[in-house]
Amino acid sequence: MLKKLIAVAALSACSLASAAPERLNFLYQGFYLEHRNTFNPNEQLWLQVDAEDLNKDGTYTLEELATFQFHGIYQNAGLGQLGCYNDGPSYSCLSTFSYTPGSAPVFAGYRGWHIDTGFHDWAVQSGVSYSDISGSLWGGSHAVYKWTDQTQLIVGAIPEPSTYAMLGTGLVGLLAFARRRRA
Repeated sequence: MLKKLIAVAALSACSLASAAPERLNFLYQGFYLEHRNTFNPNEQLWLQVDAEDLNKDGTYTLEELATFQFHGIYQNAGLGQLGCYNDGPSYSCLSTFSYTPGSAPVFAGYRGWHIDTGFHDWAVQSGVSYSDISGSLWGGSHAVYKWTDQTQLIVGAIPEPSTYAMLGTGLVGLLAFARRRRA
């Protein structure tokens, strides 16, 4: 009886583990810093997306994103923020996203907020430039990062917790099967 309960519990755990969007991390390193008029090989910018290849064509597109984050530019489909939106003093637009494993992501977007005492704007076009500009009654700053032939892309994926749960359940099942064969 106990063996049957364990088998039912293991099967139930497998059925509860569902595929979640895959978290993809990209590190860009080495930029020409226009605001400093110099190339810095150690300057880094990160891109993180949660995406699921819904149509199984091997390419992640804007419509298949759950989240997008590139420094100040952040969008979350669960909050109704994917694409372009304006909610008063803040606005954001992710106009393009495409990624096929083995190639570089292609994306473009901007985000910002404006109030009476200041503003902050971020804009990016992958492979071209990223800008971070802010200003207030007390001063401002700007930074412009330009991609060059020396800019490197490092791609890494972090498995979701459900992936580890499915792996663990499978290993427990294999161990139980091996133990039963020995008995």
